[in-house]
Amino acid sequence: MAQDGPARSLNKLTSPTAVKAAIAECDQLGRDSFLRLYGFKPAREYALHFSDGVYDSKAIAAVAFGYQFGTEPLAWDECSGGKVKGNAAWALDRLGFRVTGVKHVGWWIEEAEAAVDAYLEMLAMHQAGLPFKKKDYHSKLHSQAPARTAKAYEWKLQNVSAVLQAMGREWLPGYAPAPGFQTLLRYVLEDRIGRDFDSSEAAAIRAVPPSKPRLIKIDWALRDAENRELGKGGERYVFEQQRQALKDGRRPDLAAKVKWEASEADGQGYDISSFDLDGKPIHIEVKTTARGEATPFFVSSNEVRVSSRLGDSYRLYRVYNFPDSPEIAVYRGALESCLVLNPASYRAQRK
Repeated sequence: MAQDGPARSLNKLTSPTAVKAAIAECDQLGRDSFLRLYGFKPAREYALHFSDGVYDSKAIAAVAFGYQFGTEPLAWDECSGGKVKGNAAWALDRLGFRVTGVKHVGWWIEEAEAAVDAYLEMLAMHQAGLPFKKKDYHSKLHSQAPARTAKAYEWKLQNVSAVLQAMGREWLPGYAPAPGFQTLLRYVLEDRIGRDFDSSEAAAIRAVPPSKPRLIKIDWALRDAENRELGKGGERYVFEQQRQALKDGRRPDLAAKVKWEASEADGQGYDISSFDLDGKPIHIEVKTTARGEATPFFVSSNEVRVSSRLGDSYRLYRVYNFPDSPEIAVYRGALESCLVLNPASYRAQRK
């Protein structure tokens, strides 16, 4: 696939979901902490408006790049905040977001997502052989966004068919592919059903380091406090989830014995003592992030040793998208067997 400019650039940002993830992280950390963490200054001209919030367009777009490609966000000196092609305001407007000072042409992100979601629901019903009425969907879409007529939504749904056809995917009979679709529809569909992504391009993006070392003044005490609060929140979430799962499994006796070890003492190599439904003990270490599942995380040498010693009873719960839409990925047994562990620090002493 031909490279559209530098590998690490906002020309590559095509995921509205990644932008929303960056916005969610900003909401979770707070604007000042978010900007300080990533080394950005407040936007002077191009502000991003989403839901009821106002955000710094350059910082959000740069962090969204990291979410989309599972790599380090763009540095402040790797992107610009303007509205010309390749800059932050342009990239966010292309994805249907409202940016101060940019004249938008086409549908907004929430309208495009509503149309795609309705289409995919109808397609799933068609594939399952279930009846549905297209007019009901047109009317519902119009009621959610009265600025667009039901007829306009019908045409937009035909655009979705055209995108799917171009992607080589099945499209819904009754919605003949209509040309001239907004590129945003493809980006939303790729977020929903997956991208046919060129692995060599992905590798190239991940391999390119920032343009030069970043000298960022970080309030480490504040950052540590924020990380501790996030970690405690994730542990509390898993603790309550474990208790509820045992109650739902008709084991209230075991639910009463679940213990949040890390709330009393640290250093055991796990945070929570729990049980499976058969009463076998399990030991859970919790790692929490406000970002996606692919975000790297740190484990201590003690946690690695304890996981090897406890074997099958050891669990690492990776809580991600926390706290807005939390999900959990579970890793069982010795961490060396289920994770790729790269050394991040060394213990040193004089020879």
